Amino acid sequence: MNKYVLGFFFLMVVQLNAQNRDKVWMLGFYANQNMGISFDNGSVDTFSLIRDLGFFITNASICDTAGNLLFYTNGQLLYNRFHQPMLNSSNFNPGTATFDPGLYPYGLNIEQGVLVLPHPDSSNLYDLFHISSEYFPAYNVNQAQPLNLMHTVIDMNLDSGKGGITSIKNEVIISDTLSHGGL
Repeated sequence: MNKYVLGFFFLMVVQLNAQNRDKVWMLGFYANQNMGISFDNGSVDTFSLIRDLGFFITNASICDTAGNLLFYTNGQLLYNRFHQPMLNSSNFNPGTATFDPGLYPYGLNIEQGVLVLPHPDSSNLYDLFHISSEYFPAYNVNQAQPLNLMHTVIDMNLDSGKGGITSIKNEVIISDTLSHGGL
């Protein structure tokens, strides 16, 4: 069974690359939060952009088949291509170890904590798989670890084409002790 799941993800990565879905990466880290990388016409270029959304460790973005940015996330906040919060994105990926976005807008503290894939049955839907960050006591200290693998669906037809989260939001797929990142 595991080799079939691995094969599915491999095919999705190949499909993403073939469709220009990973042409724009929104990045940053603390003070240098307003940057990105564009892979356009076979070259790599960095760019600077003033935006409210910062990044700590987690980041994911996806483009349409023409390579135009659709949306991106830092694991806690979800922004559309206009660099504004996406419709119905409040309380996206809640957890006890997440930070108040107003005070700490840098996002989730888990490497590779979010994965975005195009929905196989619709060109307007996207599946986000994301890990929560929860505090639990270990070795006499509260540690932040992922305990939930969740699923959220984005519909790019919502909010006049800017996209938004559907009624499938933070749907728990697995609730167990998970590895720290690696989606």
